Amino acid sequence: KLSAKVKSKQPLDWLDFTCSTRAQFTANFVRGSEHEKSAEEEFFSGLLHWRHPAHNYPSAIESLFQKASEAIPGRPANPNNEWVRQRVEEWNEAFYSLYHSLRGGQCPYFYYQGLNFHVLFKACKEEGAASMRAFITSSSTALRKKLSEEGVDFSMPNRNAHKASALSTEERTRLQGELREMESEDGGGVRRTLGLGFADGSSDTILLVQGRPAVHSLFDFLLNLTHDKTLPTLISPVAFEHSALRPSHFSTKRVRQGNAKTPAEDTESYVLDVDGPLLPSGVQRIVSALSQKQESFHVAFKTDTKTLTLNSADPDREVGGEGAARAVVCTAAWADAKLRVATNALG
Repeated sequence: KLSAKVKSKQPLDWLDFTCSTRAQFTANFVRGSEHEKSAEEEFFSGLLHWRHPAHNYPSAIESLFQKASEAIPGRPANPNNEWVRQRVEEWNEAFYSLYHSLRGGQCPYFYYQGLNFHVLFKACKEEGAASMRAFITSSSTALRKKLSEEGVDFSMPNRNAHKASALSTEERTRLQGELREMESEDGGGVRRTLGLGFADGSSDTILLVQGRPAVHSLFDFLLNLTHDKTLPTLISPVAFEHSALRPSHFSTKRVRQGNAKTPAEDTESYVLDVDGPLLPSGVQRIVSALSQKQESFHVAFKTDTKTLTLNSADPDREVGGEGAARAVVCTAAWADAKLRVATNALG
């Protein structure tokens, strides 16, 4: 999720953390402490994620990557090119580390965020054995051609059945169930009806790479791509080599509604704004913490449009436009009842 907005009639002053409290919560998160967390710590841990590079590079840096990729062998080395080489080397080491954490069972999932598409790498089980899957959020004809040329086996689970879908009915049903489970975990997004045909880059061009050999081929393919503008961002719920622990920023405010003529009828509400990214596990923690502290609240999550296709493969739902979000109305007993969910747009 890119962001979250929470509204409640009850105060949110329990989110006013001291520096020492933040330090303690961060240390517990890094150590992976198994102790029972307070609502405050549950909320704070939902804001944390590991990523590499630690920050998005400014646009001025893009020209350095482009010049380095165009460098002519045999010419004197440019200091800027050496800087780029070091950054690429670190990124490769980070990608190796994260991928093998997934293979080894230490990491449940991670995101590869490129300029034109995102990839979700996910651990799973097939016939009781550990395996892996990867979802490429959208694809073009050129990308699919490149993947085929490099021997990366993939299927298009959302493609019209009349257009030679590579999935059987049984496989399609199983995949839809997994994507629905992911949707319930990360609260988000809806997608366009299956079977309407597809265009390059549309939600129907999501690719599924399934099984260890195929996912490893995809890993090799992405590892050897030339980065002529900037480096893809790697985001994970667990630490990996060269990763930095980053918190999502949040702020709270009190809002009074009414007019000067009838001040006695004024109403107050409290607003929490969270500026992501928020991982699926982070969304769960934040909502869990709010349910413990607030009698009732309304939360809307804004979804990255490049990841909308990951949230659902339900044929009865339509895709939201840019800025699509999920609105969840909760009570303190939300865990004991179904959440009332509706699509919404953040203004």
